[in-house]
Amino acid sequence: MMDFLGEPEQESDELFQVAAMVDIVFILLAFFVMSVQFHGGERDLALGYQDQTQSAGASAQDLPTAVRVSLNSTNQGAVAIRVGDAVLPDDGFDDLTALLTQIDLPRVPVVIQADARLSVQQVVTGMDAVLASPMKRLSLSPANGELTP
Repeated sequence: MMDFLGEPEQESDELFQVAAMVDIVFILLAFFVMSVQFHGGERDLALGYQDQTQSAGASAQDLPTAVRVSLNSTNQGAVAIRVGDAVLPDDGFDDLTALLTQIDLPRVPVVIQADARLSVQQVVTGMDAVLASPMKRLSLSPANGELTP
């Protein structure tokens, strides 16, 4: 038979080590927190109201289809530069780079319309001025859309 009313256990000199148990609990907690994987994608919740504090940004229709840069030869052999309606100084390729840096629309192409009387070096200098700006989409077009022999 079993002795349920027997002598009480003797107390030992060894104490229960709480610090070691707490360390193990925190290690297990860190393991489970780090190994949790969430299933299901993020999604927006429709809350039933619209926040009108922010204005709408520019749409694709608000942007120009291209920035037109005209390079024309002057009687003195210099290059007259126009960007849209803006007239830049003759041979003002640094001004062209500065203006395109201010525009800063990298997705909008820059179309250089070059006069047929310009040398290849002058046109390449204009291309370098455009490519020195943030606008990297570049194409060439003859002035007035006409090719001369």
